[in-house]
Amino acid sequence: MRTATILFLTILVVVVFCVVGSEAQGPGRAPGGALRPDGPPPKFWLDDDLIDALGLSDDQIDALEAADNDGRDAMETLAPQIRRAERAVDKAVTSEADDDEIRALAADARALHERAAELAVEHRLAVRRILTADQRRTLEDLRPDCDKPSRRRMK
Repeated sequence: MRTATILFLTILVVVVFCVVGSEAQGPGRAPGGALRPDGPPPKFWLDDDLIDALGLSDDQIDALEAADNDGRDAMETLAPQIRRAERAVDKAVTSEADDDEIRALAADARALHERAAELAVEHRLAVRRILTADQRRTLEDLRPDCDKPSRRRMK
């Protein structure tokens, strides 16, 4: 269960750092133009509507881009390490390795996944430090409520 959670968090981190909204939808927008319900939209500081709604300054936009670049650089360094560690576990499982060796390799992989989760949290904290309290509230208010069923337009 813990491994599944760590894997989910790793995937979440990769999505956070790699997703760029399509030109038609705009960054940070889900199909239909709604804001994504799972945290601040990726690269929301590139969306003119959100820039205006939040009242982002040029300095804030620059700081958000720098934080995003730092996070992406860290994940690009970590991602191949995670893949190698996961592959080592896979190889060990199909080899003649003993249980303790496999557990040790799995612990190494888990540590890398935990580092990825830490990077995701640090990125969110960086964004939090850049935005004012009012901007964070506005951003939260613009997000759809995850508990409500989505309303899709009939075509």
